[in-house]
Amino acid sequence: MGLHCRSKDFCNHPLNHGFDFFYGIPLTNMKDHGDDGEKVVISQFKLLNPILLSIIIGGFITSWLLFHFRICGCCGVILLLLLLIFPASVILFVVNNFKFMNSMLLRNFEVVEQPIRFKNFTQRLVNEGKDFLEKRQEDQKPFLLMMSWIQVSFWKRSELRMVSF
Repeated sequence: MGLHCRSKDFCNHPLNHGFDFFYGIPLTNMKDHGDDGEKVVISQFKLLNPILLSIIIGGFITSWLLFHFRICGCCGVILLLLLLIFPASVILFVVNNFKFMNSMLLRNFEVVEQPIRFKNFTQRLVNEGKDFLEKRQEDQKPFLLMMSWIQVSFWKRSELRMVSF
């Protein structure tokens, strides 16, 4: 559901929709968040990085030539830099830093981890669930524990371990 609405931050957060505790990721688990180096945008537009880099390099070269040969004044060079290089640089920055900007693990409203480390992530979710169950056993309050697994993968039978509560 995401985090933000038009009017205020965290309006879609689970704590604002009846949950008493939240441990997880508030956004979609896209392949950008993993450690395999794949990116969603790059997988769809395979030449995006080279195209953006060529726009940036071409913009610098063109603006240098315009300024060096006095074809265009300083204002024209600045305008060219703003029109070509700035948008391409912003897009390149966002695409290549998407993992850090959007990959976060929250405990309630607090950011616990950014970017997410997926190593032993399922085990950490299980541990949070166990802690929650132990606290409910102590205070004897009724509860609903909903666990959504972030990383689902296929395991060999020899790799499976029994987890006891």
